[in-house]
Amino acid sequence: MIHDVAVAIRRLQRDDKIRTAMTVDCDVHQGNGTASIFAGTRTASALLPSSSTSTVEQPATAPRGGKMRGAHAGDVFTISLHQHNNYPLWKPPSSIDVDLPDGTGDDDYLAWLDNALSSGLRQFEPDLLCYVAGADPYREDQLGGLDLSIDGLKRRDELVFRVAHARGIPVMVTIAGGYAQNVEDTVTIHCNTVIAAKEIFT
Repeated sequence: MIHDVAVAIRRLQRDDKIRTAMTVDCDVHQGNGTASIFAGTRTASALLPSSSTSTVEQPATAPRGGKMRGAHAGDVFTISLHQHNNYPLWKPPSSIDVDLPDGTGDDDYLAWLDNALSSGLRQFEPDLLCYVAGADPYREDQLGGLDLSIDGLKRRDELVFRVAHARGIPVMVTIAGGYAQNVEDTVTIHCNTVIAAKEIFT
C-alpha cells in the first residue's frame, strides 16, 4: 500500500500534476515505508521539540507524553503519528515523527496531530496531502497499544480533512491497519473516514 502511495505521488509529479506532496500517516505503526522512500538530504528542524540529540525544548503547550522529532526533506514532506513501542524496532526518520507512548487517548492524540500538521504546514506547502487513515490506533486493536475511541478516530479524520480544506489542499486517502477483535468496529472506523470526508468537503 505504501509503495502504491509513493508510486502515485511520483507519477503525479512526473506528469506535472503536482510539484510537492505531504504524507500524513496515522497508522499505529510508524510510516517507515514513506520515510525510507522519500528520504533525502535532511536538515534538522529548529521548529520541533525533539527526542533526538537536538537541544530544542518541549513547548509548554505540548500535550502530555509523546515526543515530536523531525527534519525537512525534498519535495515530499512525511508526517508519521505512531505508537513508539511498536513495529518497526528501528524507525527511519520522517520529516516529522510523533512518537506516542502506550495508552495515548483521544485528546492527547488529537493535540499531537494538530501540532504536527501545524508545524509541517508552516515549513512546507504541499500541492497534495496523502492521508493514511489507519484504524489500528483503536483501543481494542489487537496489534496496537493506543487508546483511541471510534469517535476519536472520526475526529482525527475530520481534523486532517478540515486542515487541508481550509488551505485548499486536495486530499488522497488510503485506509490502513485495523485488527480489532470485533471486525465490525474496524469497518465502522473505515466507513467513518468516508463520512468525515463527505461532511468536510461537501
